[in-house]
Amino acid sequence: PAVREAPGGIWRPFPSWADYDSEKTRHDAFPSGHVMTTTITFMILRGNYPEYESWLWPAQIVYTTALGVGMVNNGIHWASDYPLGIALGYFFGKSALKMAKPAAHPEESAGTATAWLDPQVTASFDNLTGQPVPTFRWEF
Repeated sequence: PAVREAPGGIWRPFPSWADYDSEKTRHDAFPSGHVMTTTITFMILRGNYPEYESWLWPAQIVYTTALGVGMVNNGIHWASDYPLGIALGYFFGKSALKMAKPAAHPEESAGTATAWLDPQVTASFDNLTGQPVPTFRWEF
């Protein structure tokens, strides 16, 4: 927003590397890493200390709101940069909590995914050409 060229800005997805490298401030606002990190931090705190939920949840709302308003006011972010930052922070925070949680029966969960994000990359071969093809598999 600090270097906008038109009212409301001009959205240009996927800039060239040279364009990005020459003017990073034009391209570094989406999504908000500040808000995502704040959300992750509070998600982990709230997950590990549920007895303090009664004041951690309001503290998260107040802190994240103040952070967002401050960055919009200073021209660092658009308000529309925050929903994805909050969603990603929530998703990665919950994933980190799930990875850190010990299994009740380790022998039963040995073959299952321990996190929401558990990508596996393997190579298979195309039947027609015989070329290697990367295969992505995510277990939830």
